[in-house]
Amino acid sequence: MLGYTAAWAATPDGGLGPAKNVADWEDYVEHVVARYSRPPFNLRYFQVWNEPTWEPLTFWKRTGPEWIDLVYLPAAKIIRRYGCRVVLGGWAGVDYAHLFDALEYHEAWRWTDIIDVHYCGSTVWQEIYDRYLKDSKCRGAWQTELGFHPFPEYIANLYPRAMYWALGHGWTDDPDKYKLFWFASWGAGPDGPNCLTMPGDQGNNTLTAHGLRLLTLTQVFGDGQLSVFENYTTDPPLPPTLDEEQPTSLGFRVGGKLVITLILDADTLKANPSVELTLANLPAKPADVKLVGSTGQTRSLPFTFEEGKLTCPVPMSDLPCEVARNWGREWKVAVGYVLIA
Repeated sequence: MLGYTAAWAATPDGGLGPAKNVADWEDYVEHVVARYSRPPFNLRYFQVWNEPTWEPLTFWKRTGPEWIDLVYLPAAKIIRRYGCRVVLGGWAGVDYAHLFDALEYHEAWRWTDIIDVHYCGSTVWQEIYDRYLKDSKCRGAWQTELGFHPFPEYIANLYPRAMYWALGHGWTDDPDKYKLFWFASWGAGPDGPNCLTMPGDQGNNTLTAHGLRLLTLTQVFGDGQLSVFENYTTDPPLPPTLDEEQPTSLGFRVGGKLVITLILDADTLKANPSVELTLANLPAKPADVKLVGSTGQTRSLPFTFEEGKLTCPVPMSDLPCEVARNWGREWKVAVGYVLIA
């Protein structure tokens, strides 16, 4: 991340304003990018500033257009000159309305490779894709900060949706096209439960509720090539959706196994304590079908298999139903991964 302005170079706005002389800012960017784009560092992505939102003012104290003219475009042009990629400075969700104003001002999108946002709802991916990625104006969309709250089922609710959506929107063409970064990885004191790990009783780090769910995701999805799997049905119907507050099912191939993610809100779970899962045209009878909960609890499931068709009742009511909201209204979900191998 490039920023902020050094005290000796700053205007009365301090570090969160521009340099008195743009040439001083350009000199800083030039030296950093020249050094760290070379071996042994080989960095390729440089983020310009952090949360330079226009309303409310956060980490930028001047007008929005001044940020583009005095900070962003001068830095972006230097980054591109070194063959590196420009990351827009982590636009915070509190000012999401001005994100596209910033990209359109002086056509700043032409100097942007990655559109980076913080603390936005998942549907932001589709809007960014429609405006800037579908026609290859920009390369990708990241969220380099999200989370930092105590709601335990948030990762299990969001990450599979984002992964499924990304696989259908060009993720396999460029592994860096879409990224999610949880903030933060480690924390102590009252902030610890909001992070992925926190200090344990014996001086060692211990996983938080968030860290445990991320570990489970790694165990379920981290051991093979990923692709979308669609040849299945559920009763009740649970169509794939990126919307964090809708029940859904999401099918994946992970190497040699299939994974069907089921996410049910409390009302759907009450009406449907068991979900009937049916897969068609399987080449052979699976050796095992398992249900894995969001925190890693595992049980084998009974199933029938005939002429390539597998039918399996999934007892979702056996799983905990936890809060999964993203700073919005309270919303509880039960999350289960059905592994078919």
